[in-house]
Amino acid sequence: MSAPTLNNEKKRLKVLWQYEVLDTVPEELFDDLTELAARICEAPIALISLVDEKRQWFKSKVGTSVNETAPSGSRTCLSCRMRRRMRGLHRILS
Repeated sequence: MSAPTLNNEKKRLKVLWQYEVLDTVPEELFDDLTELAARICEAPIALISLVDEKRQWFKSKVGTSVNETAPSGSRTCLSCRMRRRMRGLHRILS
């Protein structure tokens, strides 16, 4: 089963590349936000990730040394797909 594609996927990717943030060096502002999120959520791992056509790239990370992951057979990351499923479940239960 393949992941559903977003209606605005081409536009999203175009805008993502226009930001020129992919494959850039770590930045203190992003790292501060990631560290804060990890502390607030008491999470051992926290990430700021950007998803392009082929991968999920981590602009900032706490608790891991991995720089990117390949979305397995999909164009959208797992958290994006899960959010859509949760919205669908919420509609069913309402």
